[in-house]
Amino acid sequence: ADQHDLPASLEQRPERVVRVRGTRDHDLQGAIDAASPGAVLRMSGTCVGNFRIDKSLTLQRRPGATNAALKGASGRPLTITDGTVRLVRIRLTG
Repeated sequence: ADQHDLPASLEQRPERVVRVRGTRDHDLQGAIDAASPGAVLRMSGTCVGNFRIDKSLTLQRRPGATNAALKGASGRPLTITDGTVRLVRIRLTG
């Protein structure tokens, strides 16, 4: 498997994969807050905000999407306070 594939254990549990669309910051932060530890959030487009993650998650560009980015509204686009966070084909801009 290449670096863009989900680990087999997550691929077999589709209930742990959440799609995030749109550019409103509360959509992504709401998905982050509601996600179980270890979940995969598949996103597309540019999400603008200052996002905070406090658990282990994977943020991944949705298959077929041409762009997936986190853009800071002011300051850092992403703060990780706990857990291990994997960014797969996600661009960070400040």
